[in-house]
Amino acid sequence: MEEIILENLNKFLDNNNLGRFSQILNEIYVHPQYEYIEVYYDSWKGKFREKYGFIITGSYSGYRECDSISNGLHKLGSEGWNLILSQPSIRTRTDILEYAYIFNRKKTPLFDDLIISEYGDSSLLKKLHKSPLDNKTIKEEALEEYKYDVYAFQQLKKLSEKAYVILKIANLISDNLNNLMDLENWSMEEIMEIPSMELDIANEVINFIQEFQW
Repeated sequence: MEEIILENLNKFLDNNNLGRFSQILNEIYVHPQYEYIEVYYDSWKGKFREKYGFIITGSYSGYRECDSISNGLHKLGSEGWNLILSQPSIRTRTDILEYAYIFNRKKTPLFDDLIISEYGDSSLLKKLHKSPLDNKTIKEEALEEYKYDVYAFQQLKKLSEKAYVILKIANLISDNLNNLMDLENWSMEEIMEIPSMELDIANEVINFIQEFQW
């Protein structure tokens, strides 16, 4: 990452853009602007199961899944977020003392505009300014469940990720597999009516159901 930044910066300086470079330095070091987030550790209902991690408000609002407070704080710090304050949360219950953590990060709009205008690519910005959130689409969460689900490493390991995602979103894969067992009595036409179902996936599902050891 540092090599890419230096390479692009050298190209920029070679183009005699010292005036704009001084503006960027002023933006970053002399009169920086900041964005702020407040995070606290809690649980929330995901699309398929309960999750644990940071609930974030402020410049961004959403979730960051992590297995512990220290792990979450470390990840945010490694992504350029500076912890500036921790204080008892207004959400604190009588039995548990909860803390809210305040982070800030410098905003560099002129530098960001420069990267896009000079190189026409915003992918570098995404790496430089990674969002503190990991809000996922329902497909991404279903794929995550494929890796998380204990059956994926046992009975369901013969079911492809794509088939699993389609069935999971359709609520046909549950913790006890009862819904999946019901597919044994479905016709090909009924299986093809499942949202996003494709013929090759339908055949895979039928073969899987026939071979599954209930």
